[in-house]
Amino acid sequence: MARLRPGYTVNVLGETVTQDSILISSGIRPLRERGHAANCVVARGDWRALNGEEAASLFGGGFQAPAQSLSLLDLGQDLLAESHHTLLPFLASGGARPGPSLAEALRSFQSKVTRSLRERYGVTAETTGAADMIVHQPDQASTAFNPGAGEFLGLHIDTHQRLPFGERTGAMTLCSVNVGFADRYLDFVNLPVSSLLRHLAGRGIAEPESSSALKDAFFTEFPDYPVLRLVLRPGQAYLCVTQNTIHDGATNHDGVPDVSFLTLHRLAQAVPRVPAVAGTP
Repeated sequence: MARLRPGYTVNVLGETVTQDSILISSGIRPLRERGHAANCVVARGDWRALNGEEAASLFGGGFQAPAQSLSLLDLGQDLLAESHHTLLPFLASGGARPGPSLAEALRSFQSKVTRSLRERYGVTAETTGAADMIVHQPDQASTAFNPGAGEFLGLHIDTHQRLPFGERTGAMTLCSVNVGFADRYLDFVNLPVSSLLRHLAGRGIAEPESSSALKDAFFTEFPDYPVLRLVLRPGQAYLCVTQNTIHDGATNHDGVPDVSFLTLHRLAQAVPRVPAVAGTP
């Protein structure tokens, strides 16, 4: 397995969150199942705990701004209970129920997530974008779905804002909250787009024309580069600039539906008030 190279710092914040929530796999494998893109790849799945060198690489740099990091945060059981009271009933009713509409409920919950980030961690949203609630079935190795093609993408880089590669550090940050009843996962590579391009250039490969082509080129050259897994428990959230990161979701093996609340923000470059929790492997 290739060694981790310098890249993103992982910020671990909150009373229930530890560095043990990050696992590592030895690279990627193709996923050729029906309903998946022809170039779909996912982590190999040979997950293990980080060793000391790997942990030092990911956690040793102190808190970094959102464009240079991923963050795992605990938003609290009160917010989780609020999501079960205000959001999940729409799933049981097919989206129609008395009272506020689903869109109104999503915006209301979005404001509570934004307030929790600010009050708990000092992370402030300068602007706020779309909000949504997504449901997936258990036992899915990929959750990134292309509705136009009707297929799952596997590990990929988002392109919502259609930014050139040189501007990806300024893309909006995705906040994903696990509002379900079982663990879910974020699989990712710890290298931002600029690092992916630099590693390809080192092998004489020109800059690819698209995010999809960049992902394909990187994994063609570095199929054994480690894929990391962030374990997200109910009530926890992650912050990730997904337009600057190879990533994908995966769901639980407990047989229950997976439910995520997603919201986009442009975050201020602030240091949170809560220090990282101890627990280096």
